[in-house]
Amino acid sequence: EMLEGLVRAHPRQLARLAGLDVLVRRDFQEVKASQVVIISGGGSGHEPAHAGFCGEGLLTAAVCGKVFSSPSVDAVLHTIRTVTGPSGCLLIVKNYTGDRLNFGLAAEQAKAEGFKVEIVFVGDDAALVGKGVTGRRGLAGTVFVHKAAGAAAAAGATLEEVAAAARAVAAKVRTVGAALSMCNVPGKALGTRLQPDDGKMELGLGIHGEPGRETLDVLSSQELVSRIIKIILDDFQAMDKAQPKRVAVMLNNLGGTTALEMYGLAKTVLDLVAADPFSLIVDRIYVGPLMTSLEMQGVSISLLALDMIDGLDATRVLKSLDANATALGWQGALATFSQENLARTELEVAVAAPKAIDATTNAKCTPLGDDDAAKLGRQVRAAAEALVEAEPKLTEWDQLCGDGDAGETFEKGAKLVLAALDSGTVDFSHPHLVAGSLAEQTKQMGGTSGAVLAILFRAIESHLIHEGDFAGAFKAGVAAISTYGGAQPGFRTMLDPLHEMSLVVADPVSLEDLVGAAQKGAEATANMNALAGRSNYIPDEKLQGVPDPGAMAVQIAMEAFAAAV
Repeated sequence: EMLEGLVRAHPRQLARLAGLDVLVRRDFQEVKASQVVIISGGGSGHEPAHAGFCGEGLLTAAVCGKVFSSPSVDAVLHTIRTVTGPSGCLLIVKNYTGDRLNFGLAAEQAKAEGFKVEIVFVGDDAALVGKGVTGRRGLAGTVFVHKAAGAAAAAGATLEEVAAAARAVAAKVRTVGAALSMCNVPGKALGTRLQPDDGKMELGLGIHGEPGRETLDVLSSQELVSRIIKIILDDFQAMDKAQPKRVAVMLNNLGGTTALEMYGLAKTVLDLVAADPFSLIVDRIYVGPLMTSLEMQGVSISLLALDMIDGLDATRVLKSLDANATALGWQGALATFSQENLARTELEVAVAAPKAIDATTNAKCTPLGDDDAAKLGRQVRAAAEALVEAEPKLTEWDQLCGDGDAGETFEKGAKLVLAALDSGTVDFSHPHLVAGSLAEQTKQMGGTSGAVLAILFRAIESHLIHEGDFAGAFKAGVAAISTYGGAQPGFRTMLDPLHEMSLVVADPVSLEDLVGAAQKGAEATANMNALAGRSNYIPDEKLQGVPDPGAMAVQIAMEAFAAAV
């Protein structure tokens, strides 16, 4: 079903061989007539490997077994017969006994029939070295081999040259995986060896859930990456008597790791690999699901030693990695590193407006005299102090109809306003500057309420600058809340008292009218059904008689503002 879904979703790129679990490039007939073809495969459950790598510059065909099971000899043989042309084919096989035997037998049968066939086995696991003839397991580093072979074949290399490039890359790639949980094979009992809530992780486990080299308490990302890189470099030293200085890195998602975690790990890898004691130059990094293990919560890290590959210098290897490839599962390198682009990962941010808004701004609102400015300062202070004092009551209301943080949120915003007042930086003689300062403070208070109030005050500021009248400014602020927040009067939010106030506001301002309107709108929310905000998730019957805490905050602030002298 998975293979059928792939083909039907991408009919221009892929096709399925009739009666077989084999995907091929749609244009394989043209490919086999002009170049060496590349065939790989193995058990399913590792997608996008291998079916997702069928495409230009990568695989010509992928032979897929059942989940974690080798494909049959006949499936491999029929694939060779179907897609191989006069230039021959290269089989790339992960080092597992079933895959070696079945692909090997098919290769020998095909050779006997006159086909030109080469086979390359990939064993890139640096965590465990198999005893006897078993050898190392094939892991995500196999994808580097696919890419090198695919690029060589697309460039017109002979079968011998393609096989030599694949073997050279396979010999100089190492991989170590780690996971917080095992994968679970469909139709089989759930694994119990490693559970996410055990507080444990395994280092060096295989892509079929085989046990790793050690079980550890969960490590930090820095500790995990450092340990993996050391294992890999120690293995290079032991096997090759040298360690690389230039590498391509593959950070592979084993299936159940979030994008957030993957890119956090990518930062850690790039930081640690380049630093002491490793001091490696990272020329390329690949991040994403490349060879998964169903839903396993884990990652693997592969290092390709660019400067240690026999017969190929780093420039040629990078050229093969960068060569065009259009397979569905191949996204290419995330970055081509150079001193220039490494130095430009963070660009300057425009923090301030091109022209700061201050007392010299040509605002149309009328400046206040000293007495009125002082009074406005006292009124704003009184409103803020009232909200601090009201924190317990606002919290109590919000525990009944929300998530219980409204009191703390308004208290935080009020304290920010008070701090600004205490600093003496608010110019109360210019109303637009007062509105701008309140917008800055409420923006920092957090929560939806902070954003709503910041929009209100910023829109008031803009109207005061460009139009001048306070009544119009207040109405513009209330309208902006509806525009950006989506709430309407009657939705049981802080907009309800603000809307009632906008209906009576006039120049000159009547504080008595505004207080009455705020009380009317806030108290009405106790009998409304919630159509916005957190209260929207609470049954209506539980809201009856409980006012909206944001609306009550508006009423409390307005009452205190009006009472201040």
